[in-house]
Formats: sequence, C-alpha cells, structure tokens
Amino acid sequence: MKENWKDIKGFKDKYQVSDLGRVRSLDRTTITSNGRKLFIKGKVLKLNRSSPEGYVRVILYGKNTKSYIRFVHRLVAQAFIPNPENKPEVNHKWGDKSDNRSNSLEWCTRSENVIHAFKTGLNPQRGEYNSKLSEIQVREICNLLDNSNMTQEEIAKEYGVLKPHIHRIDVGDRWNWLTDRKGKVENRGFKIVENCRGEIFRKLTEAANKYKVSTTNISKSCNSNGYYSAGRYPDGTLIKWNYVDTTLGPIKEGS
Repeated sequence: MKENWKDIKGFKDKYQVSDLGRVRSLDRTTITSNGRKLFIKGKVLKLNRSSPEGYVRVILYGKNTKSYIRFVHRLVAQAFIPNPENKPEVNHKWGDKSDNRSNSLEWCTRSENVIHAFKTGLNPQRGEYNSKLSEIQVREICNLLDNSNMTQEEIAKEYGVLKPHIHRIDVGDRWNWLTDRKGKVENRGFKIVENCRGEIFRKLTEAANKYKVSTTNISKSCNSNGYYSAGRYPDGTLIKWNYVDTTLGPIKEGS
C-alpha cells in the first residue's frame, strides 16, 4: 500500500504526517549560533504509545525549540480527512486507539463520540454534568498541563473548549472528583511569584499591576525556566519571574 505524506499545519517544511499514521521530520538546513550552516537529515519520528488514555502522541519542535505534544490521530485527520461540517473531534471507528490510519478515523461531534465510546466500551464511566469533555479527555488535559509546554489557551483550542474551562480543571473547580487537583494546585503555590531581584508578590495581579504587564506573560516567564521575561524595571532591565514553592515553608515577613 502506497504511503502518502502531507505537511503538518503550523509546521510546514519541517514535519509531515502520513495516511498510515506515521510522522517524519524533513531534511533542512539551519544556521548555528556562530553563523555556520548545518544540514539536518529528516527521519521518521518515534511515537509515544505510553499514554494512559491509549492515544498515540508525538513531540514536535517549533520556533525557539519550543516543544508541542500532538495527538497523531488528529494530525492524520486534519491532513487527510475532509471536514465540511467542521466537526470538532476525531473518532477511531473500531475503537483501536493505536490504529491511526486515515481509513480508521472519522470526524465527529462530541455527542457522536460519547455514544460511540459507550457502544464500544471505551468510556463506561460517569461524566460531569453539562461538560463537553469526557473523563478520558480530562485526564489527557491534566497530563498536558503537568508535562508539556502547551498553554491553557493552546489546550483549549485543541479540545474545542474555552480557556476558562481548562483553567477550572487545572485549579480543581471542575472534575475534582476525578482529578483530585484542588489540593495539588493549592500546594503548588502557583499564584505566589518572585522576580529576579527577590521581590515577592502573593498574587499575580499585584505583580502585573506594579510592572504594567499581563498575568499571562508573568506565568509564561515562570514556566520558561528563565527563558522569557515579562516587563522591565525602571532602569530598563528585563524582569524574569519564578513561582515560589510554598511547600518549603512560610514566606518571610516583609517579602
């Protein structure tokens, strides 16, 4: 059977996906830090089959070597399966999540996917009232929140929901009976931040207001391990941020 390849949206000239469910990088030439040209040979990428939800994933690298986790079945569907009704989800027709050939997949609505999951026995558990997400999807989202560089906005777009929905899952306001994230998030102390000059703020909004920068950019700086900055000091120096680990003990008075 002939294998057909197409560019992955957002990664043109860098990665391709095939109708057999494989992903490859392309031959390319890059410029090193000292100005020399470096040829990189393309190859078929190793796929991650260890997801507890059973879906096959792959890690792609974009600009500035930022990593992105993508589900292979969605990449295949986006490249090879027409979606004239703009349906948001991709279904494995025969319930085999490791089979990501294009003829094994189809676009579907949330309700169609849920009905199919119950018929095939993939999702016998209870869900949450008035939620667009299944239990399996919520577990996937928690995994992405904890183990990827994807922002809440990027995850929301991937699953066809609004960013506040992902935030409520992250802080344990929704699906806490499944994820038990409320206590974990409280212990993380994510809302207490410190800038590179040792100034501590107990709320992101306080730091954002003082330095006229968005809370989103401060969070991005905290998550980048010093790569990104957010705001400037009066002397023009870029400000870098970190989360304060409150599990190590109380914050000193006057911080």
